Amino acid sequence: KLIKPPVTLEKGDGNGITNIKVSPTNKFIATTSAEIPKSIFIWNLDNFMISTILIFKTDVHQINWSPQEDVLSALTESNILY
Repeated sequence: KLIKPPVTLEKGDGNGITNIKVSPTNKFIATTSAEIPKSIFIWNLDNFMISTILIFKTDVHQINWSPQEDVLSALTESNILY
């Protein structure tokens, strides 16, 4: 069964996962965590393993996939959009 984007969880209770975003192709999930706020974890849904960890100098506030392809954007605490 495919996950229908957008699946989103934002602004958690301060513990655990703070953002979950499913890519438009259903191949990846991007997550951020309250425990490691300067990082984005990208999970491969084919094998349910982490495929990439992105580490920033400041906390990640928002993440979003492009609506049509597996391109991720991130907004950090320093107001820089990647």
